[in-house]
Amino acid sequence: MSHAEVRQPFVPRLIRYVRGAPWTCLSLAVMAALHMGVLLSTTENQPWSAALREWGAIQTLRMVNPPGNEPEIWEGYAGMFDLWSGAGWRIVASAWLHGSWWHVLLNGLALAQLGPLVERRSSWWVMPLLIGFAGPVSIAAEAITGQAAVGISGGLCAIFGYLVAIRRDDPSLQRELPADSIRFVFGFLVLMVFLTWANWAAIANLAHAVGLVYGWSLGRVRTRGRAMRWGFVATHAFAVPLFLVAIHPAHLANYQWYVSEQSDNLDERLKRLSLASEIDPTLIGPWVIAAEIRQFRGDRLGAWKTLLTGLKANRSSTALLKRALIYWKALEQGPDGAKCRQLLAEVFGDEANVWEEQLARAELANRMDPDPHDLFDLASRVAGPIPDRYGLLLQVDVLSPRSLKAPDVNPDAPGSAAEGESL
Repeated sequence: MSHAEVRQPFVPRLIRYVRGAPWTCLSLAVMAALHMGVLLSTTENQPWSAALREWGAIQTLRMVNPPGNEPEIWEGYAGMFDLWSGAGWRIVASAWLHGSWWHVLLNGLALAQLGPLVERRSSWWVMPLLIGFAGPVSIAAEAITGQAAVGISGGLCAIFGYLVAIRRDDPSLQRELPADSIRFVFGFLVLMVFLTWANWAAIANLAHAVGLVYGWSLGRVRTRGRAMRWGFVATHAFAVPLFLVAIHPAHLANYQWYVSEQSDNLDERLKRLSLASEIDPTLIGPWVIAAEIRQFRGDRLGAWKTLLTGLKANRSSTALLKRALIYWKALEQGPDGAKCRQLLAEVFGDEANVWEEQLARAELANRMDPDPHDLFDLASRVAGPIPDRYGLLLQVDVLSPRSLKAPDVNPDAPGSAAEGESL
């Protein structure tokens, strides 16, 4: 840049910048406007995270004050409930929203630096693909893994990958984007992976990788034959199933649990809860709720087996052990006692005798030191009341299916949910 160019007034230089990089400027304007909107929506009663969610950010919601007196059941109930309800537009919104002022500032500076390098040497449609397509796709990729992410960094990595791909055939770009700068960016991305691995920061590394691969691929096929270019264009059709899987990630246990809570059909609920337990046996809630549904339907042995199977996978779970003791008391001295012991042996195998002794010791301890609020004491009668998840005493014969539903996450109630996302 010449000395005369440096001394040019700011406004003419800004106009030249806008004319040379309109998509970059438009993207910066959208980022700034959305960030300002979130900032203005933040109040004493609506913190930043809640305002960000109101503007469309994908966030992981979880119960902070679960109902009843057994938080263990609900501590695993978390997920991107807004997105899973069908709000796919949040994927696009999350690509343009940012988690903090420094987040939007860093991404804005990077975009202002790299965007013009693309626009000055590429067709008009390249920049919209890199920033407007790769950004949401990278957010969707994170969502598929169960991670909520915000920010345009996936699109920025696509821009960087594109520039790296076309750089070797462009001498002017080699001067504007020297090898030292490329090494610095790659080193920075590796550092982000390390910070995430060390649990020092929540970074959307998968979004970075997806954007980088997409941008590099676009840069490589730009100078190839027509067949390869059209082949690359055709791969964009995979964005449709990608977005669908992000909105309905059936491979995630928490998604199956969430869907079960939205249904009034007990068969559908049992199916979803069973899938959740298969995917992630360490979740306590699906085991407990499935047992309660089977109990409501009169299948006490089925409920007993469900609790035992869950207890085998979660041997230190108080909620499962207490309920197992309730059913042990209700079944082992009754007409189903033999089947009760048979199921115990079927689930625990050689450990069945050990578990039978453990249940007997728990029962004896409860008799010696009774507690009117203890779940053990609630099952002192064979047909006695069994507590549901809300801590209410309901007769097992009249247990309502509606009482087996999770309460709605109320975004307006303080402390009802906690939000989080990766940057």
